[in-house]
Amino acid sequence: MENIYTVREAANQLGVSTTTVRRLADEFAEHLPDFHPLPGQARKLTDADLRTMSAITTRLRNSPGTNRAALLAELTASGSEPLIIPATLPPPSPANSQDSPGSAITGELTPEALPGSPDTSPAFLAVRNELERMTSVQISEVARLSAEVEQIKRQASRPAQTDVTRPLAIAAAIGGCILLASIAAAAFTGDITWTLTGSVLVSLLIMAALAYGLW
Repeated sequence: MENIYTVREAANQLGVSTTTVRRLADEFAEHLPDFHPLPGQARKLTDADLRTMSAITTRLRNSPGTNRAALLAELTASGSEPLIIPATLPPPSPANSQDSPGSAITGELTPEALPGSPDTSPAFLAVRNELERMTSVQISEVARLSAEVEQIKRQASRPAQTDVTRPLAIAAAIGGCILLASIAAAAFTGDITWTLTGSVLVSLLIMAALAYGLW
């Protein structure tokens, strides 16, 4: 007569965590001979189910590059290597239930994968706190770099200040020469038109210098 196991009893019998038993039961339900999950009811497993789970965990341990999803796809495919179902189950070993749900079976860091209480394991809490601290530091660094990039973009898009000092200085020097020459010509010829012409030329020269500097 087949024995009936709860999740915790199955975990103790297989030497894995209750989380691992639940995941294996749900994900490999179609490969378990007697397991029929019913909504709202606790999972119940038989000796045949546990032997199949034992074969699954053994395959996962012996194939480090294979996770549960890959193994499930492999078992579903036609012509795949069958599971080697043990004839009997190992004796119950609750103490070993903390060793299995690590990377070999679940591929995740869970409290059950570390010695001690699942919720208060000092090693697990230390690793989790360190990961949270590193994540916080990385987020702060990314934010700082993003702010610097935005500042550089704003500076690059800011229009350069127009410098009209040099063109005006050149125009003033040339204009001064023109104005002096026109005054001298007006004094020599007695024709004031020279002075007016010089003034107009200087004005045009200054306007041209301003337009060049602003452009």
